[in-house]
Amino acid sequence: MSRTKLCPYCKEKIKRDAIVCRYCHRELNEKSEEKNPCQMGIPLWALAGTVGVCLGGVFALALALAKERRHWQEEYTEWKGDDE
Repeated sequence: MSRTKLCPYCKEKIKRDAIVCRYCHRELNEKSEEKNPCQMGIPLWALAGTVGVCLGGVFALALALAKERRHWQEEYTEWKGDDE
């Protein structure tokens, strides 16, 4: 069995039991090699907050549109009059 492995970051040969790469100085524990959702760019809390704000805005606009539509209907019936 080989006593070395490749660093996942700089691809240099390092000892199998190494904790830190001696070339790029990055930590080499098992957790760092796995894909963590928080390391993929945007943290989950920021994504959830953005989605919440967007949904809240859509809901507020829908309520405002419904209220304004009722107002438009009242104005139209007043403008049209009861000539019929």
